Amino acid sequence: SKFAHTAPPGFLEAAKKGAKATPQKITSRPRMAQTLSPKKQAALARNFFPPSATQGFQYIYLTNRAKVSSKILRAQLHGLGLPKGRILDIHYPDRFVVAILVHNDFASTALEILARNTIRPISDFDPTDPARIRDPKFDHLTVEERKQKALDLHQNRLLLAISRIREPVRFAVIRHFTGKNWVSQAQVDSFLAKQTQ
Repeated sequence: SKFAHTAPPGFLEAAKKGAKATPQKITSRPRMAQTLSPKKQAALARNFFPPSATQGFQYIYLTNRAKVSSKILRAQLHGLGLPKGRILDIHYPDRFVVAILVHNDFASTALEILARNTIRPISDFDPTDPARIRDPKFDHLTVEERKQKALDLHQNRLLLAISRIREPVRFAVIRHFTGKNWVSQAQVDSFLAKQTQ
C-alpha cells in the first residue's frame, strides 16, 4: 500500500542487533569493611590472645546506700572511671551492698579506680552467710536450714548473672563458677533451659 510506513534505512538492522545483544551484567559494588571503634577492636583481638595466667573472675563488694537498676549503677560506676564493658554483672546480695563481677585481669585496675574515688570494698563479705536472709518468712527455719537457704539464694543470684552475660564471655564465667563449685553444671543447664522455654 502506498500508505504503508517504511522504516528509515538502518533502523531495522539496528533493532535486530539490539535484540541479539547480550544484556550487560550488573555487578554489585563490594561492601566496605565496617570500621570498628578501638574498644571493639581490642575486644575482638583478645579472642586471639593466649589464656591469661590470672584467668577467672571475681566479685567486688561495695557499700551502696540506694538500690537502683543495674543500668543506672553501671552509669554511676562509669562516671567514676570504670568502663561499662568491664563490669560483667551487678546484683544486690544484701541491704546496702552491691556486687560487681569483673575479670581477674581488670580487678587491680578497678580497685585502683575505686581507691582514687575514696571507695573501699568490703573485703570480708560472705554472700552465703545466713545473716543475709532478711525475709521474715524464713524466720522459722533451723540453723542448718538457714545455711542451706542462704546458699540457695546465693546460687540463684549467680545463675541469674550467667543468664545476663553475653556469649562468649558467658562460657568462661560458667567454667569459673563451676570450677569453684559455686554452682554445678547441672544447675546451670537446668536454669538456662528454663530461661529459653
